[in-house]
Amino acid sequence: MKAGPKLKPFCKRGHEMIPENLYIAPNGRRRCVACHKLLMKDRPKTMLQSMPEYMAYCSAKSRCNHVGNRAYPSYGGRGIRFNFVSFEEFLRELGLRPSPKHSLDRINNDGNYETGNVRWATAKEQLYNRRPYVLSSFSDSDLLAEVKRRNLCPQ
Repeated sequence: MKAGPKLKPFCKRGHEMIPENLYIAPNGRRRCVACHKLLMKDRPKTMLQSMPEYMAYCSAKSRCNHVGNRAYPSYGGRGIRFNFVSFEEFLRELGLRPSPKHSLDRINNDGNYETGNVRWATAKEQLYNRRPYVLSSFSDSDLLAEVKRRNLCPQ
């Protein structure tokens, strides 16, 4: 069995190339996060980059593709993929955001970001579209306190 390409321990600028420090581009190219930020910092801001739809596109893409993203374990780490090839395709599927109260949502939370599985939804709509919580090692009093804290039952 042939092993994949060996990961270099340091990038060209001397940054350590460990999984937490990697940015994986859509084309599969790997770059350290520090170098990626330096490259992105020098790029001029465009009208497109100030659109909330573009920000949602970039954020979702990063959650799925960027190992260093704080949310990666809940998205890319769970096998959720970002399947839109371009922002134009993404925008054609979703259209403009209806209001500032709407954000990107996947209809099937175990599904990918892809045509037919994304929508603009309010926080209230997204509240009902979550993975179930796994409760463990709660005593009855701890569980009751947590339910009250979340306002899930009357006092």
